[in-house]
Amino acid sequence: MSCGEAAEHASVFGRLSAENTYSQLLQAIQHIGSIVSEHVTGTIKLTVILAGHNDDLEKNGLSGVNTDWSELKRK
Repeated sequence: MSCGEAAEHASVFGRLSAENTYSQLLQAIQHIGSIVSEHVTGTIKLTVILAGHNDDLEKNGLSGVNTDWSELKRK
């Protein structure tokens, strides 16, 4: 194999390696995005459920529990 052929093979291998790394990076970003999305969605659902029970807590004498939803209600 000549020096030119070796350089061409190295160039092709380097490009393929970079493309593979880029593909893996994109997959990792998508995976992280889906985890964050699930967490945020779960937090929103839990907040809505708990907000609906705020009156129940006060009726049952559990008003000492931190149920300050004013921050959420303003938004």
